[in-house]
Amino acid sequence: MHISPAELKKWKEENHPHLLIDIRESYEIAQCTIGGQPLPMETILSHCQEFPKDKAIVIHCNSGKRSDAATYAVRQHTQREDILSLAGGIQHYAELFEPEMTCAS
Repeated sequence: MHISPAELKKWKEENHPHLLIDIRESYEIAQCTIGGQPLPMETILSHCQEFPKDKAIVIHCNSGKRSDAATYAVRQHTQREDILSLAGGIQHYAELFEPEMTCAS
């Protein structure tokens, strides 16, 4: 159910087909981003039919807690196993690969 920051970075570098969804609040996205498509957590289930079927879906938040819950709900709703949560969220990704980026804690 998870993808590590290292695996996501590799996917991005290799143009591996995926859709990155950022479920954080707009003020959090304004502070830092890794290029995810903004989609408020409370609306994610109503947008599942719009997700591409030929790409994995990676959901992220700040620390991974909200994205874990959203990923579980979307997987149950869609019966898809290629819905993944970014382990540790954008904070962990930034710590590893973009230390100059400051994200809300």
